[in-house]
Amino acid sequence: MENPKVIKKGDQLITSYVDEKTGKIPAYEVGIKLEVSWKGQWFPAKIVQVDKGKKEVLVHFQNWSARFDEWIKMDSNRLRPSPNTNIVK
Repeated sequence: MENPKVIKKGDQLITSYVDEKTGKIPAYEVGIKLEVSWKGQWFPAKIVQVDKGKKEVLVHFQNWSARFDEWIKMDSNRLRPSPNTNIVK
């Protein structure tokens, strides 16, 4: 997995987490916002923990109780970038 890239947008430096060519998140870090599929629907979520050894991320669903937090494999089809995830161009 490659590291996130830092791009300049105006006067700001932004850490980008989505590869524009693949549409995937090449590097997972705590705090990244994404969407998670659950029972056929996509929900906004945030990464709260990363286990690089197991290649899993712990996601917290926005506005849900922490009891619904879930470990998901990094290569799962249930994870996708959200409109709030910066794009590497």
